[in-house]
Amino acid sequence: MTWELRVGQKVVCVDNSPHPWAGECHLQEGAIYTIAGLPKWDGETGVALVEQAPHYPLIGFKMRRFRPLVTDTQKWLREVLETPPPLTTKRHEVERLP
Repeated sequence: MTWELRVGQKVVCVDNSPHPWAGECHLQEGAIYTIAGLPKWDGETGVALVEQAPHYPLIGFKMRRFRPLVTDTQKWLREVLETPPPLTTKRHEVERLP
């Protein structure tokens, strides 16, 4: 699954496992973060975070560690758009004035 991420977007951490050579990653699983930048290295796009700038100012984290935050408003709108309108059998009649 792929999705578009953008600077300023809110994301949720889904993987805070330690990095094989860097050790602790300073992320909290389930926490909400704000994207500060999308740096590229070795052909991959990283995710730099506003909240983690003191620890990781330039490199960021792998994209696989995050998912876009979906708010209730977005979920509600998606449900509205996916639900067909109710079918009505009555036709509205306009009362004619004499």
